[in-house]
Amino acid sequence: MSPYNTPVFQTLRGKADPAWLWDFDRGRIVWANRAGIEFWSEATLFDLLDRRFEAGSATADAIGAIAEALQADETRDEEISRLIFFAEAGQLLKCKGKLHDLEDGRTGLLLFAERGTAKGVGATPELFEGAVRRLPVAMAVFDRGGKLVFANRACRDIFGDVDPETGTKTTPVFHLEKWLGGERPAHDFISRLQRVGYVSEARALHTRFGHR
Repeated sequence: MSPYNTPVFQTLRGKADPAWLWDFDRGRIVWANRAGIEFWSEATLFDLLDRRFEAGSATADAIGAIAEALQADETRDEEISRLIFFAEAGQLLKCKGKLHDLEDGRTGLLLFAERGTAKGVGATPELFEGAVRRLPVAMAVFDRGGKLVFANRACRDIFGDVDPETGTKTTPVFHLEKWLGGERPAHDFISRLQRVGYVSEARALHTRFGHR
């Protein structure tokens, strides 16, 4: 008998909300209902099985954190509810998760979304910060003096501890002037931003992967 023909999976199979069984150790989904397949814009379960979620990606980190929290609990039937920002799909969902055996006996994570209950969820500062940290797009925040006060993972993955002006090793904290080529350009940039509210500018910078 297939482990996916149990009452639990039969119930989830008929749900309108996405449901998945994650092999979190290997960064992949091993079962999904129709809504879960369509969530990732795949045509069939076989297509979804081929999708890999790399270690360190936003989704892999979120799934791993839930699994770790559940594994720390002595009660295997424990459920946990979390808001998860699936960066690759660009969607925020409230999900419930619980540990569930995989076919080979290892432990997986059964995750099912509750789209209806996600409506009206307040956008708390913690939720916003968590979403920004996991965005696959580099984002950095500078204070009015041009000092870097926050950089998400994607930004640090690109620049690491490389000075954007010289390409040499430096501390992760540097000023906007090093990105813009001097104190005066940085001052002008901040002044324009304060006057208009937004500024768009393209520049070539040193990254961990060379000049880009």
